[in-house]
Amino acid sequence: MTEISDSLHSIDEKLNKVVSMIADEQKAKLMNALDIAKTYSRLYDDYRQKPDALRAARNEIERCYNDVGAVVDWATLQLGALEGKARDAKASQKELQLIVDELHSYEDQFGLSLCVLSALAVTRMYYDGATDERSSLIEQERILEKSQGFLKKRATVAGFWRSELVR
Repeated sequence: MTEISDSLHSIDEKLNKVVSMIADEQKAKLMNALDIAKTYSRLYDDYRQKPDALRAARNEIERCYNDVGAVVDWATLQLGALEGKARDAKASQKELQLIVDELHSYEDQFGLSLCVLSALAVTRMYYDGATDERSSLIEQERILEKSQGFLKKRATVAGFWRSELVR
C-alpha cells in the first residue's frame, strides 16, 4: 500500500507541474494580449493613415480578444475541477486552505483577463471607428457574457468552502 501511495503521490506532483505549466501559458497569453493592446493603442494614428495596416491591426486585436476569452473559459473549466476537490475535501484546515489558494489564483487570473479584455475592447472600438455609447455597451455585454460562467462556478466553489467552515 505504501508503494501505491507513493506512486499516486508522484503522479499527483507531476499533474500539478503540468497544471502549473498550463497556467503559465495562459498568463503568457494575457501578457501578450495586453502588450498588443498597448502597442496598437500607441500606433493608432500611424495605422489610421494606412487602410491595410489598420485592417491587419484590427484583426490582430480581435484574435487577441478571442485568446483572452479562451483564458476565461479555461479558468472556468478549472473551477469545475476545483468544485470536485471542494466537494470531496475533508474539513481539515490544510485541505481547505489549498482549495482557497487555488480559487484565489483563478480569481486573480480572471480579474487580469477582464482588464485585458477591456483594454482590447477599447482598442478595437478605436480601430473600428466606433467609440459611441452603443458600441461601448455592446463591448460591456460581450465581456459580461464571457464572465458569467466563471462567476457562477466561483460561487459554487466558494459555497462548498464556506459549508466546510461551518461544520
